Amino acid sequence: GTTDIIITPITSGGDVKIVVTHPGHIPYIETIPAAAMEGPFLSVTEYTPAEMPIGKETQLSMVIKNVGSEATTAGGTITLSSAYDFVTITDAEASFSALAVDATETLENAFALKVSEGLADGTRFDVMVTITSGSETWESKMNFVVVAPVINFKEFVYSGSFVPGETQTVMAKFENVGHYMATNAVVKATTTNSYLTIENDTFEIGTIDPTGIGTTAFNVTVAASCPATEPIEIDFEFTADNDIVAKGIGVLRNSCNIEFILNDSYGDGWNGSTLTVSFDNGDPAKALEFANGNSKTHVLEIGSGVKVTVSFNPNGNYWTDECSYRIKYQDGDEIYNSNGEPEVGVNTE
Repeated sequence: GTTDIIITPITSGGDVKIVVTHPGHIPYIETIPAAAMEGPFLSVTEYTPAEMPIGKETQLSMVIKNVGSEATTAGGTITLSSAYDFVTITDAEASFSALAVDATETLENAFALKVSEGLADGTRFDVMVTITSGSETWESKMNFVVVAPVINFKEFVYSGSFVPGETQTVMAKFENVGHYMATNAVVKATTTNSYLTIENDTFEIGTIDPTGIGTTAFNVTVAASCPATEPIEIDFEFTADNDIVAKGIGVLRNSCNIEFILNDSYGDGWNGSTLTVSFDNGDPAKALEFANGNSKTHVLEIGSGVKVTVSFNPNGNYWTDECSYRIKYQDGDEIYNSNGEPEVGVNTE
């Protein structure tokens, strides 16, 4: 990384000791010879903004100061340049007037530059500043950070079930976790399931500011011939200016929340023993762990008509007599109770 450090101009010759420290690191210490500054010396003391949004021309202002020991004899020019391919300087040059010692000049919106689309949020780059007055030339450096929207699929919301032959509204939410707004955002909903019809498959969000959430709404109809046990997948594709793309998936299903309540009579968890919950619909099996305490509850959403197999997996003979568990609907009705130490292997289906 880089940093800008303000150093008082040297008015007499001698040695300068440079010490760079950081907690947990060996200090860097170096002594260098320094000569007293003679004549004018122009430098960039301020510039704004320090953040550059992708794909947009941004005007740049700066303040220059004569930190030397003499005034300039005339004005001059300032020229910007960059070694980075993704940086385009669209207005690279400006002029300034003569500067007395300690005098400053502000160049408001005098320059412009643009960074390419597709750059990652947080990318850093620098721009060189060459200041010329008469036969004198000085160089400074400006450091910038690229800001861009970063869009994540956050949530799929529906009623929790569906009735064949009926219509309901589903929502897909996208979150901007980047440092710049996403503009002209649009989400398109599609499905390959023949039982589902999507009305008006495109939703215009507009702008999502940093930390903001864009919420879409689509009316979907499930065919009357659809089996109640059918999982129906909906794909959502988010697009915005500057080639910003994100995708998400939602699934309509008739399901309920099932609680798996793991208990330990001693209070130190299951000592490495686990429950495995398997499903016959192709969903990946879940391993339920219990690290510490008297009780831990796992909640799983399970589709209607899905066959579930539960297996107890002991970690050797480590205090399995302390273990027990029960299974219940989240609304209260009990499905299964091990009534003490579970048997090894499949306990219930």
